[in-house]
Amino acid sequence: MPQNYLKNYTMPKKKFKDFPGNLIKIQVLEDEIKYFKSLIQEHDTGHIYTTIDSLETRVKELKGIPTDDPFIGRSDPNNI
Repeated sequence: MPQNYLKNYTMPKKKFKDFPGNLIKIQVLEDEIKYFKSLIQEHDTGHIYTTIDSLETRVKELKGIPTDDPFIGRSDPNNI
């Protein structure tokens, strides 16, 4: 019986601005952004710009900064 309960249980989503796990995530993502910026060349690196933009948007979300991304913070993908 407890196994069935655990399969259907999902953790409630909470936003913690100063949660230590978020601070670690932010630092890792910022390090990755620096790395990807070092890979940019004169041509054929559009995918790297896309990755950088996605990571920067995620960092803003973790910091609680509003973004212009219409998909951030929406639990229902049909509610756009």
